[in-house]
Amino acid sequence: MRTWIALPVSVLLFSPVPRVLGGGDGAKDAKDAVTWQEQARKSGLSPPDIQKLSKNKFLVSHQSYKQVFSPYIGSDLPPFITTDSLLNAYHILYEQSILRLETANARQLPEILRATFKNLKRLDGEIKSKPGSAAAALSRAQIALGTALELLGDKTIKPDAKIAALIKTEAERVRKGAGQSKPPWLGPPDPDFVALDYTRYQPRGFYTRSAELQQYFRAVSWLQSIPFRVSKDEELLAVLMLGSSIARSAQEAGRLTEWREFFETYQVFVGVLDDWDLWKAAEAIQAGRHDKDAVRDLETIRKTLQKQASRAGPSRINDLLRFPASEPGRPAEPNFRILSAYRLPDAVLFQQTTNAGKGKRSLPSGLEICAALGSAWARDKLAAQEGKELLKIIDEHKDLFSAVSLYSRYLNCLRTLLEPAAADVPPFMAREAWHIKSCQTVLGGWAQLRHTWTLQAKTSAHYLSASQLPSGFVEPVPELYGRLGELVELTEAVLQERGALKTDLLSLAADLRLAIKLIEAKAADKELNWFKNLPVDQQARAFETLTKADRLLAAAGFAGDPGKDEKKFIAALLTQLRQLADKFDRGIVPDNPKLIRAIEAADLSLGRLWKNLGKLCQRLETLAHKQLRGVAFSDRDNQFLKNYGKELAAIMLYGGNSYLTPRDDAPRIVSVYTNLQKGHLHVGIGRAQAFYVLYPVKGTEVLCRGAVLPYYEFPHPQRLDDGGWKKLLDSGDRPRPPAWMDTIVSSTAPALPKKDK
Repeated sequence: MRTWIALPVSVLLFSPVPRVLGGGDGAKDAKDAVTWQEQARKSGLSPPDIQKLSKNKFLVSHQSYKQVFSPYIGSDLPPFITTDSLLNAYHILYEQSILRLETANARQLPEILRATFKNLKRLDGEIKSKPGSAAAALSRAQIALGTALELLGDKTIKPDAKIAALIKTEAERVRKGAGQSKPPWLGPPDPDFVALDYTRYQPRGFYTRSAELQQYFRAVSWLQSIPFRVSKDEELLAVLMLGSSIARSAQEAGRLTEWREFFETYQVFVGVLDDWDLWKAAEAIQAGRHDKDAVRDLETIRKTLQKQASRAGPSRINDLLRFPASEPGRPAEPNFRILSAYRLPDAVLFQQTTNAGKGKRSLPSGLEICAALGSAWARDKLAAQEGKELLKIIDEHKDLFSAVSLYSRYLNCLRTLLEPAAADVPPFMAREAWHIKSCQTVLGGWAQLRHTWTLQAKTSAHYLSASQLPSGFVEPVPELYGRLGELVELTEAVLQERGALKTDLLSLAADLRLAIKLIEAKAADKELNWFKNLPVDQQARAFETLTKADRLLAAAGFAGDPGKDEKKFIAALLTQLRQLADKFDRGIVPDNPKLIRAIEAADLSLGRLWKNLGKLCQRLETLAHKQLRGVAFSDRDNQFLKNYGKELAAIMLYGGNSYLTPRDDAPRIVSVYTNLQKGHLHVGIGRAQAFYVLYPVKGTEVLCRGAVLPYYEFPHPQRLDDGGWKKLLDSGDRPRPPAWMDTIVSSTAPALPKKDK
């Protein structure tokens, strides 16, 4: 019970001779007395600070000191001893103590890993598995363990050349500590394990104090990060090999108890491990060994482990780059780590409150801890900001903080600061401002505690989802998309008024006459090479034209059997096509509903394509706004991004799947100015070029690719048409893009296109 004597506020405010308490031998004479406002000014507080101090009765100023104890030394004001200062003293001692433990562990770890690596062997005679899986599993185990030894600077192991090269490469990636990727030896990316986040291996906390601790940090965090999933044959077999090896090595060295204690060093401090570790793997491989003649099946071991996982659910905290389970509420897939990080209550809470499966919250808040510990103010604040659903989740997980570990006990100690104010405290301590200060103190203490457990505590990682790794991005310029959409709508109206969007019978007639030529070429080609002899850029047009002619003939009711008399059949077919072409040339539409529909389809309906372009602009405008505001793309949005290229091709007159063989006619050129001495100034575009972007997403970068049409501007002695420009572009005399583009254009010249055969 805390007790103290406090003067009534009325005495301090209305006494004709205010007193300064403490730091003296009693009341001063009236002529020597000063007000608190004057002392505040002398202490460097500004008028607004003084006003706030007057209102709340306390103030956290911007004056700084190197240590928390400094304000208490040589002060000319009476001291107010804060819980913050006491908690800081606790953490200084606590962290220094854990540092000593970790220094000892850093010296012990290499010995354990060396012995385990040297005793690694295949378990062909003990576990029945699929052919080839044993060799792959052994390689996986050697690389995982060998990389940690390499990070520790150990040079005693001698793996074969291939394994040694992979270990060296992986250790270099860990030391760089940048980027996200999944090395091939871990298998291709899959929804449950997309990539490793190499930034997690950057030494932090007190582990930066020495080179030895930095090495230890990288090695331990590496061993904590490599999953050995029970559902994967190769991974399960690999960890069983490791478990068998460490058990055998500990027994041979007579260090079984000592090594087990190494793996369990911090359970009393922070609680249970969140993943199964090598000792659990050793137990799994030892089970059933009483029957020396029995060869166990890998599937049997798997089922046993899955059954255990369903009861004691490991892996409540996701620390991998992965996607959420397709089934909400599905328990995490059980897996092993060579070393397991510890399951902290706040980490589990954050995994739940970020609601990764639904993607509603991308980051948690420390106030969730205060709410879980009983702060009414924190609950009200979170409810106002996030909604009551968040409070429901917090309430469902309050029991996480009732564990018996020192970690949970510390948090429950802080809980007292969040309880309702006692009746005898100064009035200001019952007000909102003090509740805020109390939450600040609690979270400051919690942050210091987490700092101590930087390495050993398992950190929550948000699941990959549409809000984090979208299927794609749009250039975030919604104003342009909106204005372009308006322009598309206006353009369509003007074209419609001018009759430009009516069915183009003349173009259809030209297509039919081209089809006639192609059919005649086919009939005359006895080697049947007529199609292959066409230039590549004409093959797509030929296929599209013949398909269009075939559909029009079918709609017109043409029938015949080429098997009876091929020449007669072709002659009749050509006659029908010429008759249709003649009618189209004269603007005559046959009175045949089926043929009318075929004509509309063959004409590609430009009016419809304009409308589609307008819809495309609207969609991009919406996505740009979402992207700028950090709103997750929906499944429909992601599907649109996936199909964007096809939709764009259709608008660009590539019907069906003709986009698979596009025409090489993108380059465009025009002369815009003529100087007889200098030549004709040309401006134009070349072929589309890949455009790569590293787009920032929630603290990371995503490499994406699009396309641009490069701009050219150059003088030429002759006026070029598109054909001449294409020849120039494909020659060794091609012009360079303007110099002002050098900073964004690759310094490597684009390769010349392959010539059509």
